[in-house]
Amino acid sequence: NSDELVLSDEFVCSHSDKVLVHFSDLLPSSKLENIFELLLKINDDSFKVISVVRKHKEYKDYFDYLVKKIKKAGLENRFFLLSEDELALARRFSIDDVFSFSKGSLCLDSGVGFGQPIHMGIQNKCSLLFCTESQIDWLELSDLGCKVVHISQDLNDEDILQINHFLNKKNNWGEENFNLMTQYYSVNFLKYLINNLFMRI
Repeated sequence: NSDELVLSDEFVCSHSDKVLVHFSDLLPSSKLENIFELLLKINDDSFKVISVVRKHKEYKDYFDYLVKKIKKAGLENRFFLLSEDELALARRFSIDDVFSFSKGSLCLDSGVGFGQPIHMGIQNKCSLLFCTESQIDWLELSDLGCKVVHISQDLNDEDILQINHFLNKKNNWGEENFNLMTQYYSVNFLKYLINNLFMRI
């Protein structure tokens, strides 16, 4: 059913949900704890986060630990860890499908594929791009005139208020950012850029 994205028995997205896509290494240093805090502080069943995660051999138990923690916090219908391996094997959906159900991307410096989630968000016309200053500068998004929401690396209370504010606003930023980017880069070049970044993560 194209009106829903079903990732598990508990986690289902519809187009009316406020979904953010986040990319992260599965390392204790990746600050995934911040996502728990974000979801608990914005206590809204329609606000959901999909974290696309890359597993590391030396922390192979960390995925199971986080899944248990999600269940314990009662967030299994709002927080989903989608492993990169599973995404590569899942014929049912692609990363573009995941983005087509999202309102935006959440980009912290500890994420994988530095800049890639932002480019993917723009390619998929996501209206919200929450980025840290270093990512905005690195991608020269401000220079291009793209609409982005600046957040800090630590997702503090001010960031959470700002995220909640923009999640509940209607805007046309996705379309505007896409049009801006395609003025500077062709769609094929954007795809090339994304694929190349993907190969490097």
